[in-house]
Amino acid sequence: MDIDEINTHIHKLKCGSTDWQSVEKLAALCTVRDELEEAHAPETQIQALPPATYAAAYSTAAEPQSDFVAAASSVPFGGLMQVLDEHMKAIKMVYPKEYELVMRKIVSLSE
Repeated sequence: MDIDEINTHIHKLKCGSTDWQSVEKLAALCTVRDELEEAHAPETQIQALPPATYAAAYSTAAEPQSDFVAAASSVPFGGLMQVLDEHMKAIKMVYPKEYELVMRKIVSLSE
């Protein structure tokens, strides 16, 4: 997937319905796009802005964030994925059914 394709999906989501699934996909795509743009132009980086909460920008309800979401929103995407991958390996070994459930939910997000 390239940045243009990601931008197309972002535009479609912004023009579509505002439900939690769309907002979560939008947040993920914006994060991936930002990471790809940073990787392609590291010399033009400006000091990082405080993390945005995408869900709050598209919702009229003020749902509280979990500690996990708050912490995950404030770190670089690559580092977050590395930590999650390490822990998912442990979950797979200790709780294989939970691992399969999480993987099914992740795969269903792209459908």
